[in-house]
Amino acid sequence: MGSIGRYIFRTTFGAFLVVCASVTALMWITQALRDIDLMTNQGQSIFVFIGITGLIIPLLVQIIAPIALMIAVAHVLNKLGNDPELIVMNAAGMPPWVLFRPFLAVGIVVSLLVAAISIYVSPWGLRELRRWATEVRADLVTQHRAARPLHQARRRAHAAHPRTAPERAIAGHLHRRPARSEGARHAFSPSRATS
Repeated sequence: MGSIGRYIFRTTFGAFLVVCASVTALMWITQALRDIDLMTNQGQSIFVFIGITGLIIPLLVQIIAPIALMIAVAHVLNKLGNDPELIVMNAAGMPPWVLFRPFLAVGIVVSLLVAAISIYVSPWGLRELRRWATEVRADLVTQHRAARPLHQARRRAHAAHPRTAPERAIAGHLHRRPARSEGARHAFSPSRATS
């Protein structure tokens, strides 16, 4: 590849990196804002939030890279067409396939990048995402149990360990209703009803 081919390769690959990084950042922000409840509702730190949402970046790059390459190639061809560079190349007798080689080289590099992400990085990211999400859920359950009101704990303790007879007698004296008057007690007694 000559100096013109290297120039086209550098320009195309640079445009690809800029487009891929900017669109990936935009898509990551939109996905991350959906998971903002990790910090607000579940009490996780900003580092956990960025770590969990950052694990989807390889998936986003995998999807965005071919589109970014197409945009970069269109940008470079438009730039070469608007500047007199393409006209000078044609006037100098450069065949069209020489112009095509740098674009093919960038396409191969991007294809290898996407293949490496698909084979190695994305599965690792999904495994880590599942592991981290499980830890966050377990941490949330632990926090919820620790914040449980004391009366619920007492009620469950009483249900698990019933009172003994002396404890029931003491509790019965403490929670007994006031006695009714003497006349009301005799009015409803069973011995009066039979006589």
